Amino acid sequence: MVNFLSRVYSDHKLSDLKVTKVGKFNFYFVLLDNDYYIREDHLSSGEYFLIQLYRLITSGASLILIDELDLALDAAAQVKLYNTIKEIVREGSTKVILFSHSLAFMSTVDEGGLYYLENGTDSASLEARSFGYVKSDLYGFIGKDRYIITEDDVLVGFLNFLIRKYISPFFEYEIIPVGGLPQIETMGRKNDVHQIFGDPSKLIIFVDKDIVGQLKYSGPSKVLHSPVDDIELFIWQNKDKLPAHLRDLRFKHAEKEKATAKTFWKKILRSDGVSRDDLFAIVACENEIETDELIGELKAHLCLD
Repeated sequence: MVNFLSRVYSDHKLSDLKVTKVGKFNFYFVLLDNDYYIREDHLSSGEYFLIQLYRLITSGASLILIDELDLALDAAAQVKLYNTIKEIVREGSTKVILFSHSLAFMSTVDEGGLYYLENGTDSASLEARSFGYVKSDLYGFIGKDRYIITEDDVLVGFLNFLIRKYISPFFEYEIIPVGGLPQIETMGRKNDVHQIFGDPSKLIIFVDKDIVGQLKYSGPSKVLHSPVDDIELFIWQNKDKLPAHLRDLRFKHAEKEKATAKTFWKKILRSDGVSRDDLFAIVACENEIETDELIGELKAHLCLD
C-alpha cells in the first residue's frame, strides 16, 4: 500500500501509514503524537480514494468499474496513476475499466486502450479511439497523435494519395511541409529536444530519395523517402506514360532539368484530363516494390498493430 501511494504521489508523505485488522478487513491510519491518529477515511479525499482503489484492485475481483477516478487527484497524480495501476493488475486476474474526462490521465493510457462514447443520431456506441481524436472531439483542442514533416506540397500530396488509397489510419495525424533540407534537419533536431510535435517516435521525416544521403539528421525519429529521386522529375522523364495530348506540351525549358520538370508538372496540372492523383499513381505503379515498402512504414506509423 505504501509503495503504491508513494508511486502515485511521487513522495513519501504516507510512508508512516499503519495497518490494523478488524475481523477480515484491514484498516489504515497514520500515527500522531500523544496517542492520536488519523484514520484512513479522515485523510484527504485523494488519499482515501487511492487506499480504497488499492483495496479493490487487490481484492481478487474479476471485474472492477471505476467512474471519474481522477476527481480527487491533482494532474500530477493522474499522470502516474495509470501505469501504477497497470502493474498491479498484471500481477493478478482482475480486469479494470476506468471512466474519465481527464486529459492528463488519458494521455498516459496505452495506444488502443482508450474507448470513446460516440453519440449518434439514434444511438450511442463505444469505439476505440486515439488520444488525439478524443482530445479534439471532447475539448476542441488542436493536436494530433502522429506527425509527418516533409519538404513540399508535392510530397504532402503523394503521402495523402497513398494514405487515402491504401491505409485506414487509426491515429489522428498531420503532414506538414517545412521546406528544404536545412529546414527538415533543424525541425527534426528541435523536436528531439523540445518535442514540438511530441515524442520523436511519433514523428516521421519524409524526403525525396535523392537527398537522403545528404540528410545529416541522426536523431530517433524515423526517416523515410519517396520511391523516386524527385516526383516531378520522374514524371518529366516518363512523360510517355501520360495521355498523348500531354506528352508534347510547348513551354520554355530551363537550363536545369529539375526546373524544367517543375514547369512541366504545373503545365500538365492546368491541362484537362489529368489530376495530381493520376500522376502519383504513375509514380506508385512504376515503382511498386519501393511504394509497397513505404505503405508498410506508413501503416506502422498511423495504425494500431
